[in-house]
Amino acid sequence: MRSMNYAFRLSLHFALQFAALGLYLPFFPLWLADRGFAPGEISLILAVPVIVRVVSTPLITDRAGRSGMLKGSMIVLAAGALAAFSLVTVQSGFWPVLIAVSVFSALYAAILPLSEALAMQGVRRFGHDYGRMRLWGSAAFIAANIAGGALIARFGAQASGPGIMLLLAALLGAAFLLPGDVRAHVTVPAGLSGLRRWKVPRELVPLVIAASLIQASHAVYYGFGTLGFEREGIGNTTIGLLWATGVAAEIVLFAAAGVLFARRSASLLIGAGAAGALIRWAAMAFAPAVIPLFALQTLHAFSFALTHYAIVRAIGLRLEGEQAVRVQGINSAIAALIMGVAMAGAGPLFGMFGLKAYFGAALLAAAGLAALWFQPHKAGDGGIRSEPS
Repeated sequence: MRSMNYAFRLSLHFALQFAALGLYLPFFPLWLADRGFAPGEISLILAVPVIVRVVSTPLITDRAGRSGMLKGSMIVLAAGALAAFSLVTVQSGFWPVLIAVSVFSALYAAILPLSEALAMQGVRRFGHDYGRMRLWGSAAFIAANIAGGALIARFGAQASGPGIMLLLAALLGAAFLLPGDVRAHVTVPAGLSGLRRWKVPRELVPLVIAASLIQASHAVYYGFGTLGFEREGIGNTTIGLLWATGVAAEIVLFAAAGVLFARRSASLLIGAGAAGALIRWAAMAFAPAVIPLFALQTLHAFSFALTHYAIVRAIGLRLEGEQAVRVQGINSAIAALIMGVAMAGAGPLFGMFGLKAYFGAALLAAAGLAALWFQPHKAGDGGIRSEPS
């Protein structure tokens, strides 16, 4: 009973966390455009917070890992994210919106690596399948995509703000239901004498870099995919379904990952993710019709889900305790840095070249594939132990 309860609480938390993201990612750029922001300004508003997370995420996760108070940390972060986004919705100028979004992003982004560390504790302690907990986040993301498309079609872009706030409030409630904190044993002191605690194991470095480059290849899609679809005459409801199709493929992969990929190497899985991303973005640069677009969206299972699954599992099975929490945070920070740079470039590229900007995304995916050449062969497995199914 305790094991099942643990998985349920994490699944609920993932669901509400990604439901909010399911409204934010596709429709917040529309909210910005509706407020009169230009593509270059939208790009900066989306990119600067990502870069802020490069510093904020490892600091927050390091503090939470050393204290062992993962649940308490996530409650505080969820409350702060709700307050910060509430400020976003009442601002109109570029600088106030940029600052408020940056604060929101810093707090909200730190929740995910803590959630993943807590989920991997369940994998170790109870034999849970990480993918089957995480898939509920993807399912909620789909529901928010579909509901968001209908909401925007009915009430306009400004309706996304209250919707996101409502889901953030629900996330705060779910944080109180998470498994209780177990204080970690602090093995490394804080301060300058504890700088070695930031070291990432050598065998994980190429995997982290490769996965981050592949995830950053989504910058054009995340920032301007919806606007690009609109320019091609695709309606908001169909846009919501397009986003949902990608995440539906993601759910299938997460559901089957524990059975299909538990004994596959992290290098192989991330390489497959890079290949899927390369094909997806190169094809989208040619402005395919709606039916081919739906087919290309299924490659999200590779470009995002398989890449994400592989790197989280590789870290979670090699490392334990506060080190696992810390390296999950560092992984998120590196991904944020590369994504921030990519997002900053996505606006100008989209403004100048439209959908041809996806060629830049394809180059990032190719760079991620190339990074795997630096992976030590002896460390190619997904973890010292395979993930229970």
